[in-house]
Amino acid sequence: MKFWYKLSVRVRLILVFIAIKVVPLVLLVWIAWSQTEKTATNLGQHINNLTVMAGKAIHRVGDLAIDDAVNALDARATEEIERLTTDTANRVADFLYDRDADILFAATEAPDETAYRNFVNSKRRNLVKHGSWRLNAQQNDWEPENPVLPEASSAEPGSKDNVNSFHYRPPTIFKSERQPLYLEMTFVGLDGRELVKVTTSDRVNPALQDVSQRRNTYARAETYFPELKKLKPG
Repeated sequence: MKFWYKLSVRVRLILVFIAIKVVPLVLLVWIAWSQTEKTATNLGQHINNLTVMAGKAIHRVGDLAIDDAVNALDARATEEIERLTTDTANRVADFLYDRDADILFAATEAPDETAYRNFVNSKRRNLVKHGSWRLNAQQNDWEPENPVLPEASSAEPGSKDNVNSFHYRPPTIFKSERQPLYLEMTFVGLDGRELVKVTTSDRVNPALQDVSQRRNTYARAETYFPELKKLKPG
């Protein structure tokens, strides 16, 4: 206290001002700085947490999108394969039904060599000639020895709506030749002996045979003659 009273009034006022104004201000600044630093630290932690959560959410959404896309592509590919196989099966079935119709028609023909030959000669189809193939220079793939090059051709979109992603595939050229559908047509007696026979291939013996014996059949192992006895008229 003696020290205080020894001070002049001016010094006392300055000290009082410092105690009243400066010290609280310094304390406020220190408190504000501390809170700001804590807030920045907390904000950084929250931002890191949000970043991690956002990253996980993005990865989760990406995985879901990829899975959905893969499932959609698999479903579309499965549908396309099923459609192709169904179309192929229908075409094969139609071909076999046509052959059934041929058999029923042939059954109405008189057993005559001329009629049989006219029948088999009229039943022909184009068969693709694959030709000869060889290994390429790299020895890793097959290539035709005499490739058929397609003629230069093109196509226009035809509409402004078709300009985007317009694709044109040139026609695929295949060598083909007309070949008979049936290698032979034969009239077999009730005793198993062939009475009339017409062949269209040198792979079939043109001589009349007794097909009740398996050794005389085309594959020398066929047993169709006993089954013929089970057939009903028509």
